Amino acid sequence: MEDAWAPRGLWDSEDKSREYAQLYEEYTRTSQELQMTRTSTTVEALSETIKIFEEQGQTQEKRSKEYEGSKKEMQRSLLYSERLKSRIAEIHGSHLKLEQELWIQALDNWEI
Repeated sequence: MEDAWAPRGLWDSEDKSREYAQLYEEYTRTSQELQMTRTSTTVEALSETIKIFEEQGQTQEKRSKEYEGSKKEMQRSLLYSERLKSRIAEIHGSHLKLEQELWIQALDNWEI
C-alpha cells in the first residue's frame, strides 16, 4: 500500500529495486545450478574415461603377458602399457582435482 506522503516516484524506485534484487537472486541461483550440472557431467564423463583407460590397460597387460612374438614387439607392448598406466594416473589426478573444485564451488554457493 502506498504511503500518501511519499512521492510516487519513490515507490516505483523501491519496487524496481526489490524486483531487481529478486531477479538477480534467481539469476544467480540458476547460474549456480547450471555450473553445478556442467561440472557434475564433466566429473561423470571423466569417470567413464578412467574406466575405459583402465580396461584398455588390463587388456594390454594380458596381451603383453600372452605375447610370444619377438623381444622387440614385447618391449613395445610393455612400453605402451606403462604409458597407458601413466596416463590413467594423470586422469585420476585430474578427476580428484575436479571433484575438489566442485566441492569448493558447492560450499561457496551454499554460503551465498
